[in-house]
Amino acid sequence: DRPYAGFLYAGFKWEVEDIESVDGNWDSRLQRSLEILVGGLGPWSLAEDVQKAVHLLRFTTIPKGWSHQLNSELAAQASLRHRWVLRRRIGGLDADFVPALDLTLGSIQSSGRVGGLLRLGTVQSFPSLLLEPAVVARASQNEQGVTWSIAAGCEEAYFARNAFVEGNLFGDALAISARRFVWQCRLGGVVGLGGLMVDYSWVARGPEFFTKGLGSGQNAPHHFGAFALRRFGPTPLDGLAIWRWMTFDWMLEGSLGSGMSVERSEGLSDEYRAGGSARVSASKSVSHGFFVGWEMNGTLRDGRLLRPDDWYEDSLYLWRGLTVGKRYVLPYGDIVLRMGLGKGNVKSERVLPQEDQVTIARRHGGPSILWGIAYGYPLGRRTSLGFDVAFNSRIGEGSNTTSARFVHWGIGMKYYTGNLATGPR
Repeated sequence: DRPYAGFLYAGFKWEVEDIESVDGNWDSRLQRSLEILVGGLGPWSLAEDVQKAVHLLRFTTIPKGWSHQLNSELAAQASLRHRWVLRRRIGGLDADFVPALDLTLGSIQSSGRVGGLLRLGTVQSFPSLLLEPAVVARASQNEQGVTWSIAAGCEEAYFARNAFVEGNLFGDALAISARRFVWQCRLGGVVGLGGLMVDYSWVARGPEFFTKGLGSGQNAPHHFGAFALRRFGPTPLDGLAIWRWMTFDWMLEGSLGSGMSVERSEGLSDEYRAGGSARVSASKSVSHGFFVGWEMNGTLRDGRLLRPDDWYEDSLYLWRGLTVGKRYVLPYGDIVLRMGLGKGNVKSERVLPQEDQVTIARRHGGPSILWGIAYGYPLGRRTSLGFDVAFNSRIGEGSNTTSARFVHWGIGMKYYTGNLATGPR
């Protein structure tokens, strides 16, 4: 099968729309975009840590194939997209035909795509997986009452290179025969009420590589779908005071980085281990820069062989709880100090080679206290980028471990809503 792979990147996108012609029946628009992605492939993407953490969080068996992932490598690609949006009113409904042409060059993918999309409905909006955001965002913001839209489309792509099938750009080639032509079909719908919209998209994609001796199922198309909730304007709930209070003046935070965990057991020396870590939080402003909120952070200890004839273990150190904090607005950003009370958990999975890969899982936890600090440099009125540190003290007690602590540090982003957007510039 294909190798395990992940891609963590930052992107920049430029979008331009030209109105070519408008008459009584037809509306023709040309939408163009250029997107540039730069990031890290392989272990640098932290994809292994994220997937293992999710499996440990759900207390399910962790995937064992990450030893076959792609090597770490800097990667970049540029994509140029053209969309011709041809729109016409038919019997009180909006009908669109959208031919599309894409060209992508880079170390991740080099490909060309051609396809088209048909849409019919009472609102000028597309399901989110069926078209680029440049077109999706053209939904009418002043629609009232219940609105709807359905869409379907297909495309054919030629891949000169696909790193997720063929492997790293530098190094030995993988023993996989990639398919150069790959088709994809999409179907979806949108239902809206005022400025709120919910959509569902379903995608079927053809196989991307040839298989030998793996059964016909490996050559079957891949299917996946997604729901999305979008807001484009006023909603029926905006007139309620309690709704305005609940939805305004929030600070949403997220960060990725590294973590260090410490396990302290009776009669044994402290054990220090490092791994990838992450943090997410949502805080509500209550008064004079004070916040109350909810936070979750954790660090994944990478599995390793503790002794040649013994087991190796993957562990997730997780903290969840309520926080209170204070935000200080500075001339060049803001600082948020916080503390919290919640529950800390250690979830682990051990594999015993001498017992034919038998898996043993364990978990323990208890009350825990959090301290943290986050700095953000403004990228705009609503977003900031900076660093974040969180320390969790005394994560529970278990039969084998007296206590465990971990610290998270990383690069984080903040998003502000309501009056908080008028803070740091």
